[in-house]
Amino acid sequence: MVHVALDPRKKPRNIKWTDEFRVFLCCLYKFFENDHSVFQNIFNRRFEQQIIEGGYNYPVRYSTLHSQWVCMKRLGDPLWGRIHLSSFEYELRAPHENRAVQEIQTIACSQGWSIHEKLEDNIDKSGFEYREMVVPQSLRGSPQSQPEAQPQSQLQPQNSVPHDAYNSTPHPEADKEVSEDTESSTLVHGGGKICFWCHSEGLESQKFCSAVQPGHMPPILYRWWNVDSQGINSMDSFVAGMFSKAKKNFFLPGDILPEEFNTYFRRHIQIQRTPSPFISTFKSMLAPVHRALRNQEGATVSIIDARKLEAQIYSAKDFVQENSIRIGTYNGAGEYLIWGEVPNAAIICSFKVSQLCRIASENTQIGKLLHLDMISSYKINRRALHRALAKGASALDMQAGLAIGGLLSLLQVPYQYSKDVSEGIAYSWRVKRRRLPWKDFFEGVQAAYLGVPPLISHVPRPTLDNNNDNLNAFESSDEELLFSDYDDDDGEEEGDNDKNGHLDNAELPNEQDDENRSSGAIDTHFSTEWVMITARRKMMLWSCWTALTRKWEMEMT
Repeated sequence: MVHVALDPRKKPRNIKWTDEFRVFLCCLYKFFENDHSVFQNIFNRRFEQQIIEGGYNYPVRYSTLHSQWVCMKRLGDPLWGRIHLSSFEYELRAPHENRAVQEIQTIACSQGWSIHEKLEDNIDKSGFEYREMVVPQSLRGSPQSQPEAQPQSQLQPQNSVPHDAYNSTPHPEADKEVSEDTESSTLVHGGGKICFWCHSEGLESQKFCSAVQPGHMPPILYRWWNVDSQGINSMDSFVAGMFSKAKKNFFLPGDILPEEFNTYFRRHIQIQRTPSPFISTFKSMLAPVHRALRNQEGATVSIIDARKLEAQIYSAKDFVQENSIRIGTYNGAGEYLIWGEVPNAAIICSFKVSQLCRIASENTQIGKLLHLDMISSYKINRRALHRALAKGASALDMQAGLAIGGLLSLLQVPYQYSKDVSEGIAYSWRVKRRRLPWKDFFEGVQAAYLGVPPLISHVPRPTLDNNNDNLNAFESSDEELLFSDYDDDDGEEEGDNDKNGHLDNAELPNEQDDENRSSGAIDTHFSTEWVMITARRKMMLWSCWTALTRKWEMEMT
């Protein structure tokens, strides 16, 4: 509770709505079942300090929140449209939406408030239209230099929130306290008047798709490939098809005309059989696993640390929207194109889909969670598959954490990436999260890496003894772990051109090793006895985890 001295001479004012307030409010309505008292409590808890220090009426009542939300829709507020007109699916959400949802869940859990996350989007978006405003004379230039009227479709903002969506600068246009002359601003089309929002973001001057900024990039990307994939593809590096034969001919996006860049981009996402300077990746593991299962031919999935990429990265969704491209049902969601190459330093690990299938068949709980047969039976990775996964999904508990942690251990995913990757799998495979905290799930992931229950030990792990120096089996991450912030869907069309593939044929793990690992007293089933770990064992695990964390912090500093 924030205690601020109030001046009795000052009358509290109605709240001034900032972009941060609006984004949080829209996320409440979009992703959670409407509960008047809980919505009011969570909003006031989140912005308590800003509201009180600003001298506004506190607490803000639900009627005020609802009126503001309705007003945003009625006035065509761009933030309302960018949040509510974007996809409801997790993989399609922008990073700021994921952060808001996480904040809401954390506040509700810490206060003991019950809030239910929606299973589908039920917001009525009919009648919403983006507003357009007159650009000030100083920004319009002379009449002779005024551009021709643009089609309305080109003037509408993109369905993604701008980088400054959490900027605290008030937006008086959608505020209930706006001035009368602002509210009476003429809504116009053409006639030399352009969309104020587009002008403020410089969209009218964009010539080609801009690279994704680091702060808006998913930390982990996934790529699938096989013998038919274009370019050079191996377990430890990738080179785009255009540069695979002669790297001396390598060039950067800035070395070519925007029209040429757009042509390359369009050909790539249309899967034309021409050399491409791009490498396709996805923000969700589900998309490449689905394609690998469907295509086989030695299909392999690679996990990439996007933070270690030096090349420019582009969002296929942004390009499709900006250029009004229509390719069947493809919308570019969740697909990111990397320019040129992916070096070895950025590749976390790679595994063949046959190895994934074998692990799922040998480990009952992993198999039940992954549903590989179900995934391969669907032609496209869209809502029908997502709903089928949701129906048979596991709960977000320690058992699910043990299964996913065991899977990552077997796939040799380094421990420092286990949180990002396991959380992404939980979302993509629709693990049931309603009213369930993440704590038990992550404890299960940690326990799997530490060897509790008896997992196949691909990844080195420390022994639980009194020697604190025996912790070097884990390598510390060079970068601070980021919470998974994803902004797009799995994507439906594979962006790779299937031509001129070059593959490093990595052999499967030795089957004799599997026999040795499965011999003795090792049971590959995660029984419920192991899920209900005793208090003593949990204490030992937590002590070890604390020691590991302390060591990593010392190394990083």
